[in-house]
Amino acid sequence: MLNKKVLITGGLGFIGSNLAKKCLELGADVTILDNLMDDTGSNLFNIEEIKEKIEFIRGDIRDRDLMEEVVKNKDIIFNLAAQVSPVLSMENPYLDIDINCKGQITVLEACRKNNPGVKIIYSGTRTQTGAVKSGIIDENCEDNPSDIYGAGKLAGEIYHLIYNKVYGIKTCSLRFTNIYGEKAQIKNPKYGVINWMIGRAVSGNSLAVFKPGDQLRDILYINDAVDALILAAVKDVEGVFVVGSGKGVKFVDISKSIAEVSGNVKVELVDWPENRKNIEVGDAVLDIGKIMDLGWSPKVSLYEGLRKTVDFYRNHLDKYIMEGKKF
Repeated sequence: MLNKKVLITGGLGFIGSNLAKKCLELGADVTILDNLMDDTGSNLFNIEEIKEKIEFIRGDIRDRDLMEEVVKNKDIIFNLAAQVSPVLSMENPYLDIDINCKGQITVLEACRKNNPGVKIIYSGTRTQTGAVKSGIIDENCEDNPSDIYGAGKLAGEIYHLIYNKVYGIKTCSLRFTNIYGEKAQIKNPKYGVINWMIGRAVSGNSLAVFKPGDQLRDILYINDAVDALILAAVKDVEGVFVVGSGKGVKFVDISKSIAEVSGNVKVELVDWPENRKNIEVGDAVLDIGKIMDLGWSPKVSLYEGLRKTVDFYRNHLDKYIMEGKKF
């Protein structure tokens, strides 16, 4: 990454801001682009410690003229900008399609016209696969998303693969499992329920788990996710990789661990709301053998990751419960 010119779309968000810091540490020249859309996790505080070392552009991947300029002369683009709520995608599918489909074409067309030699790392999601009877998800599973979000992210991934096949643009998609950690949005359960629960626990509130809570989830600490993105960028690889911990943990046990690390707040079992029950995918554990063959593996345990995350929010809770971007 030394001296590489890097663009991170969605760079003020949870993953993007942590990635920006790591890229700087590795010697990259970093530009981040973000539209600061409400409730998505975009937060200026996320880059407070590095703001003098990066270029920040307030803008939207749907802006064709802007994108044709910002992609120029970049060596690597981490294409993270997206609408990332499955629930919101069902409430407002037009917004999801506008960002996750049309917006991705805008990025790709800008690269085709102005920087076809760039490498693009696309952030996908394991929800592109939807429900799998075995509960084990790998790159060979049939895609059958259960919500508009998963369908839109799948479409975005396919666009990247087409531009690779037809135009020779180097593209790679990482289908991430549930990621938790520092600098996430913790106010709204529609965006990243694990991080939202951590925020509730740190604030001293009880945690509600949908009955019976025994669905398996594969969750990954943010630093491990960032390492996977960096590896995909520097390795001569293309195509699709699923990225997670490779371990299934009952959701109720994840909640109990959050409660314990945060100070033993109460965990309650509650009925499923219809808007969540109808898009629930059941057990979801990733087979990460393909990306492990590249030399990557998750290094941070669930307990260690939760401890680091809880400590961070205890020290900076006001920047995430309040509107961090207005400080």
